[in-house]
Amino acid sequence: MWSSVANCSSSVKYGDTIQNKKYKAEPTTVFFNLTNSLARHYYYHAVLKDLKPNTTYYYSIVNSKMVTPAYFKTPPKGNEWSPSFVLFGDLGVESRIHPTLTNEALSGKYSAFFHIGDFAYNFEDDGGQNGDEFMDIIQDYAKYVPYMTAPGNHEIDNETFAQYRYRFSMPGTSWPMKMNKLWYSFDIGPVHFISYSTEVFFIKDTRYIAAQSAWLIEDLDKANKQRKDHPWIIAVGHRPMYCSNSNDDDCTLENSEVKVHLENIFYIAGVDVIFEAHEHSYERLYPVYDGKVVSENYTDAAAPIHIITGAAGNKWGSDPMDRDAVNATHEEFHQNNTVNVTNQELLYNHTVDNNSTFDENVNSTGNWTAFRQSGFSLDSYGRFTVYNCTHLFWEQVQDGKDLDSIWIVKGEHTKNNVSKELQKKIIKNVMDQLATTTPKATTPPIAVGTHVKANGSQHSVLSSPFLKGKSSQTLIISLSAVGGCILILITVCMVIRSNRNKSSPVSSWNDGGFVKRSFYRNIKNLENDIMSEELDMHDGSLPTSKLLSENMDI
Repeated sequence: MWSSVANCSSSVKYGDTIQNKKYKAEPTTVFFNLTNSLARHYYYHAVLKDLKPNTTYYYSIVNSKMVTPAYFKTPPKGNEWSPSFVLFGDLGVESRIHPTLTNEALSGKYSAFFHIGDFAYNFEDDGGQNGDEFMDIIQDYAKYVPYMTAPGNHEIDNETFAQYRYRFSMPGTSWPMKMNKLWYSFDIGPVHFISYSTEVFFIKDTRYIAAQSAWLIEDLDKANKQRKDHPWIIAVGHRPMYCSNSNDDDCTLENSEVKVHLENIFYIAGVDVIFEAHEHSYERLYPVYDGKVVSENYTDAAAPIHIITGAAGNKWGSDPMDRDAVNATHEEFHQNNTVNVTNQELLYNHTVDNNSTFDENVNSTGNWTAFRQSGFSLDSYGRFTVYNCTHLFWEQVQDGKDLDSIWIVKGEHTKNNVSKELQKKIIKNVMDQLATTTPKATTPPIAVGTHVKANGSQHSVLSSPFLKGKSSQTLIISLSAVGGCILILITVCMVIRSNRNKSSPVSSWNDGGFVKRSFYRNIKNLENDIMSEELDMHDGSLPTSKLLSENMDI
């Protein structure tokens, strides 16, 4: 994707050699009216088709003023390779790690970057100019590596999510992204990734809670049926279910909204790892379910492993813990600090000036905490490699040094061994929660933009939450560059299977999956609540890429 102050005639040329960019993609153009006169109003979205696996592509955004070159590499086919990823949350324009992330992208090691909520602080600030500045900054790395996202609380934006929905394009929906499609999944190598929205639990329109829960259950059911091909199921979302921060956030509550609505779904589906952010700190949990530690290690975990990495850098600094980490200088911490886990309690054995030693128990809120850092973790990020069907290596990194690292080892690649009795109880609880979610529209749709057609005519694009349309099954590459039109870049190179759900946001589930009955009929016709048309670049009914045709079960 790219953007400009004025409406520029531009296109994307691409190919597998620098000299021969023989393919051309024309963009869809939208006029975005929620920015001031100094910000960019024209957003462009292009789709690159017929991409081959394991191939480097060179592309340029071309207009009358300038050609802006860049490149990306598509991932290999199949699951017998070892993808690596960078992951972080809560990244503002002020962060010190932007140059580091650029170096990571240029290393060529990573299949994707994940930014799991809270962008720029905030997109809409200064009439959208702060969002433009943020996109200018991240283009240094997003033009080389797929930049996958999840919305955070700073993207709610008067409950329209407008800046987020227009500035990014993700799998499983048309662009601009729809309010009821701010979640998606895809497969890459041995991993099935799920990106979900925690913000549905904190806005007035409750329809999205049921829509997302229904989608999650269906998607996870399909993922478990294909677990031989993609044994790892990894979920990413903004707000944590658990945390030991002392700021009264949702994750500090015993009945956390996120935990109440999502923990059972992820548990019975056998989700392996849940990456979260929101707290401006770092925390790694033991495998935990219902507030109870199920294992004191990360081998054959019988519950999801939660890792909170929301310390990428922002203008407010770090969030405190209930009892913060050892009060030592940054250098002392790295040189002298060791971590031992005893009786599920975390002890810092810290030597000060090589003369005195003291232990501090920092595990005052829950025995599920394995390791955590507050102030020392600021301006850090995570990275992980899925080496094969059984081994994953995770590390939290700051200034080139590991703050924390673990191996996660899997055995049998199936969902958790939940008894039928417990499974029925959990499913009943999920259904009861959904049944009490009364669909209601709180405000009429807000016009936030217009599609600009080739002939110059325009038609409204509304923020109506349930616009009809099938989920996309095409390869999407969202690009941008800088040039005569001041274009911004964000790359989303999805040479992977896109979200496999079809048109309805809520459906019935047949016997045979981990959900054993059909349920929740009262929002069956949500997508008929159409307030305006929305132009899709593709109808989603058939794949438009040879690569997808080869890899999708259609």
